[in-house]
Amino acid sequence: MTDASSKEQNRIATLFELENGIRNATSRATLEFLMVNQTGRLIPCDQVIFLSLNQLGKKPRAKAISGVAAMDRNTPFVNWVEKMATRELKGSDALKPHVLDWDGLDDYDRENRDALSPSRVYWLPLVSPRLGPLGILWLARSDAWEDADEITLMDHIALSYAHGLQGFFQTNSISRAAIGLLQRPMVFLLLAAVCLAMSFPVTLSALGSARVVPKSPFVLTAPFQAVVSEVLVKPNQAVSQGQILARLEDQEMKNQAAVSAKAMDVAQAQLIRAQRASFNNAENREALAELEARVDLCQAELTYARDRLSKTVLTADKAGVAVVGRPELWRGRPVSPGQSILQVADPMAVEIEIMLPVKDAVLLEPGNRVRLFLDRDPLAVIEARIVRFEYDPRLTELGTLAYAVTAEFADDADHPRIGLSGTAKVYGPSVTLFYYLFRRPITLMRQWWGV
Repeated sequence: MTDASSKEQNRIATLFELENGIRNATSRATLEFLMVNQTGRLIPCDQVIFLSLNQLGKKPRAKAISGVAAMDRNTPFVNWVEKMATRELKGSDALKPHVLDWDGLDDYDRENRDALSPSRVYWLPLVSPRLGPLGILWLARSDAWEDADEITLMDHIALSYAHGLQGFFQTNSISRAAIGLLQRPMVFLLLAAVCLAMSFPVTLSALGSARVVPKSPFVLTAPFQAVVSEVLVKPNQAVSQGQILARLEDQEMKNQAAVSAKAMDVAQAQLIRAQRASFNNAENREALAELEARVDLCQAELTYARDRLSKTVLTADKAGVAVVGRPELWRGRPVSPGQSILQVADPMAVEIEIMLPVKDAVLLEPGNRVRLFLDRDPLAVIEARIVRFEYDPRLTELGTLAYAVTAEFADDADHPRIGLSGTAKVYGPSVTLFYYLFRRPITLMRQWWGV
């Protein structure tokens, strides 16, 4: 059997396996996951994205990305892909498979293309004969799309995907059920009761990840570029004021101080010799000023060298407990000026750092109520109040955008240990129950239709 025939048989077997997975998909999410993660087995590509098309405005919306279990719609990559898909749908070949043409892009979109996606993207519409266009498969890779067999396979699998997707679109009318319900008097009473309940005031709230952090800690930083010799304290170790916390490699500073001291001795000897000779020689009197300046320069260099040498021993400016990771990992690590090595904090002076996701952000004011649920004791509630918050979101360790909110514990609340984490419930303004329940759906609808 030749390599070509073996490759063809493998493709056919993979195609049968994919179509079997399409038929056995029990939900739309399962089918979308299969499309983005299994298409690469049939057609080599680096990145597969499924964009769904709503039936009204055909606005593309990314639903699944290959290799990503949970997609965050607030990332720059997703926003850029949807923008490029919207641009492509305005063209005359929007519902025809083709390779995307990047001509006409502005510099910003072209830089995003180079940074976020492989350069060659195949546009594969999923069109149902009964329901019309249902979505787009975005197939990206570095190699050109020139293989005729691959194009034929993509056209075939696009029909199979479209056929599988149309099974999850509800097309049955519900008008008969609505008319039957409206003919019953109790329905009107229930609707009136629901409308009345929706006007009740409730407090808007949101959940965010929280961590107990020190308040106004002493941060031990590197005074200059150097290499850490050793960290002398352990995590949560009690530290007294003036205690040595860490040492920097000082051999270079010792050598520099010794050289500066010798240079100082030489300059002073030359100055003394010139002063003695200046009584009989006018030329030596003229050189005194230069030698005195050289002595001052050597003195300054010696002072600077000794000052750097003294700063290789890092001490605590306040008493507290050490907040540091594994001390042995700092040995031999280079540090830059101002880089934090460890912290010394008062164990009773702590506060809460809350990372509130952008999609869950509520209107915050200093003094708003916060309830903290620690992971170690999720049934216990610790009361706190917001003291400050950031207006600009930042990336968290999970790669999502969130606002940093700081809260302080109530006077009668227990102060937990530094480093404990959990979940914080942040309370905002008072709103109606309708807004509380449908705030997210309304936000999603605005994102969907762009109104």
